[in-house]
Amino acid sequence: MKIHESAEMYLETILMLGRNGAPVRSIDVVGELDFKKSSVSVAMKKLRENGYVEMDDEGHLTLTPSGRKIAETMYERHTFLSDWLEPRRSRRDRRRGRLPHGARHQPRELRGHQKARREVRGIENETN
Repeated sequence: MKIHESAEMYLETILMLGRNGAPVRSIDVVGELDFKKSSVSVAMKKLRENGYVEMDDEGHLTLTPSGRKIAETMYERHTFLSDWLEPRRSRRDRRRGRLPHGARHQPRELRGHQKARREVRGIENETN
């Protein structure tokens, strides 16, 4: 079965919110993604129907093994891309806009990806 990008995003969000051990509810997903409650409700229903998410009587969401596998794959991809897009730099160098020691210039394929880097880093920082 083909899973859509939006479903992957919801599954990854549930994974990220549940990392600290706290139960995850649909309203937590609403707050994290800044979506309408009705949109998240419809998405959670579809994810439950397709066997990616389970919801208990208290409204707590749990990823099924297949849902967890997809969420972890998405998280690994985002982590990999984040590491690849942003060379390792010290905190001081990042503040000053400097490249790592010994680097003369930023490769062309890394230019113009600041927004994507910030978004991916934001996801990582929230999980740590």
